[in-house]
Amino acid sequence: LDKFPQAFIKLCTIYYPTDDKIEKYHPLITTWNGELQRLVKKYNTKKIQLFETDKYLFAEKHFTNSIEPSFSGGKAIVANIVKNISSD
Repeated sequence: LDKFPQAFIKLCTIYYPTDDKIEKYHPLITTWNGELQRLVKKYNTKKIQLFETDKYLFAEKHFTNSIEPSFSGGKAIVANIVKNISSD
């Protein structure tokens, strides 16, 4: 931000895949996402913002191959990126 004062940083949370094999990682994902939220609050500037991917990918239909966003998940991400950018 010092070098490029016009820049914005969008940090993305990690989503929670619904596959049972991945569920054991959910506490780590929660910790990571919490740290991102604290970082954004710490700097308290519009130049560092959080895009909460985990809010848009939550249903089994949003995933394929255990962890990858499906067509439905991809649509949800894109729609919310556009909405998020439009509101800035």
